[in-house]
Amino acid sequence: MGRGQFQSVTEFSHFSAKTGHVAYCGSLDIPKPWSSIDLHRGRFRPNQPLAMRHNVGGPIRDVVITGWAVPNVVSQAFVDALKSAGATGWSLFPVTLYDKNGRGVSGFHGFQVLGECGPIDWRRSQVVPVTLPGGVFPRLKGMYFADGTWDGSDIFGPTDKGFTFMTDQAASALKRSKISNMDLEAIEDVITDIWPGDMQPGWKHLWGKTWESLSPADMRPST
Repeated sequence: MGRGQFQSVTEFSHFSAKTGHVAYCGSLDIPKPWSSIDLHRGRFRPNQPLAMRHNVGGPIRDVVITGWAVPNVVSQAFVDALKSAGATGWSLFPVTLYDKNGRGVSGFHGFQVLGECGPIDWRRSQVVPVTLPGGVFPRLKGMYFADGTWDGSDIFGPTDKGFTFMTDQAASALKRSKISNMDLEAIEDVITDIWPGDMQPGWKHLWGKTWESLSPADMRPST
């Protein structure tokens, strides 16, 4: 499939590990000078297993939080599901995962995203209200990448960020395999916090505001 050849955003899902301290969450040792993004995006592939030690949580699920936003550590069932679907755009790196008692657990791998798309086009997002304990606040709905920048891989993301997208082919394979501790959400349904500064171009005017304080002009990205 060629670059940018898709008909609808409904073909894509945003992938992430579930957060919280119920499932196992560890700390992955990443050697300097490499960063977690370098490892996630495959710019660094260790020859020796990286140690992953228990931090919080209990049961070890199919998608494991590493103490960083990315990369994730995944089970052999996760890997088998992607292989069975013929999914492209990903690779693995070796890890040694230790349970909360310090015992090594086999059958887990570091997960790298090799497929690419352009940066997130935040101006295509929509402002929606989200109710939180402190009130109702604006959030952005929809996480779209620039048109024509997808390289056709089944697993892909922006080169400079940790977001991971999947085609329906890859996402469906993981769902069929009942992979645990993952979130898969259509990209048009993803709701994101408002971040400070210029992290979401066009929307920094929403930082710190409540839903009730918004004007009609606030509902559109700034120029």
